[in-house]
Amino acid sequence: MLCGVLFVLYTAIPWEYLPQEPGFGSGMTCRRRLRDWNDAGVWQTEFRWSARVGSSRGSPAAPLVILVVAEVRLPWWEAQRGGTGLIEGCTVTVCRDCCCGSRTKHPTVDHDAQLDGLREALEPDHRVRTSLCLDVCAQSNVMVVQPSPAARRHGARPVWFGLVADDAVVADLVAWVQAGGPGVAALPAVLELSVITSPVLTGR
Repeated sequence: MLCGVLFVLYTAIPWEYLPQEPGFGSGMTCRRRLRDWNDAGVWQTEFRWSARVGSSRGSPAAPLVILVVAEVRLPWWEAQRGGTGLIEGCTVTVCRDCCCGSRTKHPTVDHDAQLDGLREALEPDHRVRTSLCLDVCAQSNVMVVQPSPAARRHGARPVWFGLVADDAVVADLVAWVQAGGPGVAALPAVLELSVITSPVLTGR
């Protein structure tokens, strides 16, 4: 969890962009942990301890945990940015945790088929990934469409969708992403009905 927090702080990516491959955990959970640690003074204590240890070893007074992230996690990140696996299209993040993807909560939805259908329709031009809880359980199933890197550089932002349980909604979402997604293609009116507010913006 700590590595996930530091990764976001180091790279300045949005919390919802936190990649799952290195084992960081959910971006929303990392954000809450950072808030809690700040409130409890843990962050300041860790920095003072790391500074003392670093000074005793003749190293700059920088938190040792940041060095761990740099040495262990950042090579993976740089490889992604360097072209080995970097996707130029959109990224669709599909929540699959406590409520989203739950057969108990949504017994009529074939969650595996939904995910397989997204991957079949969008990959390899776009990326489809799963995440742990995105902290909007009341809106399950939740999906987030992140803009392509090019659209992101021009100011496009992720779009969050809730209650995505109907095949027709998934089909409309797929068509929109194939057309370019956020910042490129206009959001169809039918999809606007499924848009929800990111918990980052609501301060949760």
